[in-house]
Amino acid sequence: MITLEGYKIIKKIGSGGMGDAYLAEHEVLETKVAIKSLHSNLVNDESFRTRFRTEAKVHAKLDHPNIVKLIDYKESKEGLFLIMEYVEGKQLDDYIYNDSGPIPEKELLPLFAQILDAISHAHEKGLVHRDIKPANVIISKGKIKVLDFGIAKELSTESGLTKTGVQVGTPMYMSPEQVNGEKIDKLTDIYSLGVTLFYMAAGKPPYENSNAIKMGIRIISEPFPTAKEFYPGVSEKIETIINKATQKKKTNRYQSCEEFKKALNAPSQQTTVQIKNPLEDDLPGQDPVSKKVLIRAFIALAVIFVVYLFSQMGDSGEEDDYESYYQSAKQYQEDESYQSAINDYNKCIAIYPDRDSIFAFIAQCYYEQQDYENAIRNFSKAIDFSNSQNADYFFGRGNANYKLEKLDDAIKDYTETINFLQLQDTANQTYSNAYRNRGIARYETCQEGACSDLKKAGDLGDRKAYDEYKRISNNNECD
Repeated sequence: MITLEGYKIIKKIGSGGMGDAYLAEHEVLETKVAIKSLHSNLVNDESFRTRFRTEAKVHAKLDHPNIVKLIDYKESKEGLFLIMEYVEGKQLDDYIYNDSGPIPEKELLPLFAQILDAISHAHEKGLVHRDIKPANVIISKGKIKVLDFGIAKELSTESGLTKTGVQVGTPMYMSPEQVNGEKIDKLTDIYSLGVTLFYMAAGKPPYENSNAIKMGIRIISEPFPTAKEFYPGVSEKIETIINKATQKKKTNRYQSCEEFKKALNAPSQQTTVQIKNPLEDDLPGQDPVSKKVLIRAFIALAVIFVVYLFSQMGDSGEEDDYESYYQSAKQYQEDESYQSAINDYNKCIAIYPDRDSIFAFIAQCYYEQQDYENAIRNFSKAIDFSNSQNADYFFGRGNANYKLEKLDDAIKDYTETINFLQLQDTANQTYSNAYRNRGIARYETCQEGACSDLKKAGDLGDRKAYDEYKRISNNNECD
């Protein structure tokens, strides 16, 4: 735990490659802040000190209601510290997975507009974020805050933004030019914004989170996925916007956040066809036979049009039913009426049978009922249907396997969890829990790596895991 004069450290709230984040309170003003500290093992490395100072200078240029504010920067014998505005909310990816699922368009539009406003402000200041993704967006009571400008760069810096051949960003959200290690600019942010919009609209990211090399090949060589294939409720308007934002050629994308937002706010284009009734007037130059052909053609078109209308009404009805069952199930789950929740989630599956998040919710309910076999079965279905191989699904299945004392299977699932989160560069609570649980399972089965797992969880802020590591190591029981 860090110490910083003038602040009372309350708890650790996050960890990343360069530093840790803490919730703290000013000792005089009693206001809560978030403090980001450079890792103690990097404090004496001048290159990392320079990067940390650069982050502070970059962030100090930003002053926008949708960007987490930098309050102060401090250096002491104990380390280097960014004192930042504390926002109590959820990361956008957690909100989508645990609360909303695909965000309805009425809610999506104003939320995403706030993200565009934040990045537009950064661009006006000559900065490019370079790592836009839902995990770097906080949502709190309908308000958005963008954070983590740690790898943001100024457009005026030497050689553009980064050295040729160097990849910067999170693989899932990288543009083709980032994958290729080419020079990047604000249009790279536009691409990442398009991927983020996809996630918000479809409820999941566009690519399987297998490995960075395969993902990079897909980003460069394959057409960008269609959001409707992931969630049928995505409108044509949103689909069109995502498609333009994620064009492989930069000049084909929106050229600014303002242009992006203008498309977002434009009314949906509804094409209406004016069909003149051929029975009202004789058409010049047409004989009676031709008129009969035209009438039959008109009748055929009218029938097709009516069938189309009914089919569209059916789709809309299904979506309404799905939303109703989903909201009901979520409420039952929150009220701990797990069987009722399962019943309504199953009704959702009857409408959309390949919805991985619903299988995961069902699995969670079975887990709470201590029906671990059914929990495993449904987590497995969620994994099978998932296009993103959600780490939480593996973690949930690992916990259920652990409860059934299937420790080898649990270890495999915890390992998958860690691998996916490492690929995403996401050091969250699930990440540390997976290390802790794998360490315990390895210890109980006398497998190598127990101590290193528990120590890693401790380094990520899990005090109990660190205490267990110390106990085992003091008893010479490591590995």
